[in-house]
Amino acid sequence: MSRVIKYVLLAAILLLLASIPLAKQSDSGKLEGVVSSERGPVAAASVELRNVMTGMVLYSKTDSSGLYSFEDLRAACYSLWVQAPGHDSVWIPEVLVEKGQTTHQDVRLASVPVTSTGF
Repeated sequence: MSRVIKYVLLAAILLLLASIPLAKQSDSGKLEGVVSSERGPVAAASVELRNVMTGMVLYSKTDSSGLYSFEDLRAACYSLWVQAPGHDSVWIPEVLVEKGQTTHQDVRLASVPVTSTGF
């Protein structure tokens, strides 16, 4: 086998190996968003993500800016449940995550009014 053919084969193999991480990245998607209320971002809100077909559940919490994210998700339909103390919870029954895409789903929570017992 000539030297040129060896170098061409070696270069082809290296290019194929280098493309494996890129191919893996495009097989998954990402979901992110901001949880807020009329007072602004909601920190430490609980976010539950459920794959509608498989029932797989993932959990996250929002940061101080109200941001949540789920990475390396299989392309599928998910439902989203968001709750935080002092707020009504929100259920979004259908959030589509596509291959190689970032889906953005913001959530607005309503504050629960404080009631007094009169004691």
